[in-house]
Amino acid sequence: MESRKFEAAEKKRSGRYNCAQAITCTYCDKAEIDETTALNIGNAFAVGMGCSEGTCGALIGVGMVLGLAQKNRAKSIKSMRYIMTKFFTKKRSNPM
Repeated sequence: MESRKFEAAEKKRSGRYNCAQAITCTYCDKAEIDETTALNIGNAFAVGMGCSEGTCGALIGVGMVLGLAQKNRAKSIKSMRYIMTKFFTKKRSNPM
């Protein structure tokens, strides 16, 4: 799937989308859903899950899009594992 990170980042910066919504709405065509549905499935993920700050909403959005787009549990899990491995590897090599 091609990267649309700048489009997703712009949605987030607009203040109208939480992180999960920015991802799900940016890729709603790949997930074969309309933008209203994409917004609604991401509603509860502002500031992580339910504002707990414990789980990254953007990564939750990625997982939701993968599941909807791939329609295959094993493939979606494998893809998410790959993304998470890249995420944690990059995070460790570039501490904030």
